[in-house]
Amino acid sequence: MRAGQLRWDGQAWWWLPDDAAQADEYAVSIVLHLDLQSAVLVRMVGAPGRVRWRWLECAAAPARWSDVRRALHQRGVPAPSVPEPQP
Repeated sequence: MRAGQLRWDGQAWWWLPDDAAQADEYAVSIVLHLDLQSAVLVRMVGAPGRVRWRWLECAAAPARWSDVRRALHQRGVPAPSVPEPQP
């Protein structure tokens, strides 16, 4: 499995493989599947069209870990598809 860096720009997730040039960064959609607090398992679908499973680990960026987990959990909450009736 190729290592890389995941980046959130406030609107989208971006993946840059470690052995790639900055121009090879591409947008990905992320689905959180398992949160073990110090590591999370995510499913990534990106521009190349492949589904990839990635373990993200606290040890890779301890100072940003809480931010990453919050972003993953926030993005994982689906918006209601039907408005609730008003009384």
